[in-house]
Amino acid sequence: MESEIREEVFTTEDGLVGVLTRPGTGDLRGRPAVLLLNSGNIHRVGTGRISVILARRLAELGHPVLRFDHSGVGDSPPRRDGLDLEDGRVVEIVDVMAAMEDRLGVDRFVIHGLCTGARDAFYAALTDDRIVGLVQIDGFAYRNFRFYLRKVSRRLGDLPSVVRGVGRRIGILPRPEQSTPADDMWVEEWSEYPPRAEVEEGYSTLTSRGVALYVAFTGSWEEEYNYESQFLDMYPEVDFRDLLTLRYLPDAAHTLLDPKSREKVVGGICEWITDALAPDHRLAS
Repeated sequence: MESEIREEVFTTEDGLVGVLTRPGTGDLRGRPAVLLLNSGNIHRVGTGRISVILARRLAELGHPVLRFDHSGVGDSPPRRDGLDLEDGRVVEIVDVMAAMEDRLGVDRFVIHGLCTGARDAFYAALTDDRIVGLVQIDGFAYRNFRFYLRKVSRRLGDLPSVVRGVGRRIGILPRPEQSTPADDMWVEEWSEYPPRAEVEEGYSTLTSRGVALYVAFTGSWEEEYNYESQFLDMYPEVDFRDLLTLRYLPDAAHTLLDPKSREKVVGGICEWITDALAPDHRLAS
């Protein structure tokens, strides 16, 4: 493991601003570079500084890592070309990869995204075959029969909650005041999911290309994802082979502010990238 890392400001011709974290020594062309995307409007530090922590850990493993701000976020100026939000972010990811390839000589990339970043990473991976690995935390989730069965069984197992819920629904008991959890993140621009079949087709495309996947869901997604293998059940037509690493963290909050939850994710990603995308590893297409 590399003990020394370096950090420097990284900018593109279009004015996007980021911080490049890289090993102090060694040939950067041996391992894929990693891009850490914004989560909604949270700038490149990430929730609870997770992007900083992850970038430094990955750099210690020999990977150059860029955590950059999309246009209109953090230190990056807004776009002025009229592209919508999602299309613009995909264009920016591709542009940033081109800049890293030009300056560092890297030509393989892993894209990491949480929440809206998970969606942006997915569409970027479908756009550019230089992307050989994809990390998605709390991304697309589609309810299915087993989801509803598990949800009902949980409710029936907690009869006091069922009674309170019925009482509130028929007006006997008052409804609780709505509040935003302190450890959660609300992102206005998260739009409706695309059709499930469209996402399933996308995963089929990625797996046919041999893209390695690290997918995780936290307990904050329980209204959409509530058991470990739901991801596999959502996309029954996709043959993930040995390309998928799937993690379910029901005790973790979406923003991963708890140190134990954050370490599970950071450690899991570092282990995954070492196993799935070693310097001499070339996934079969």
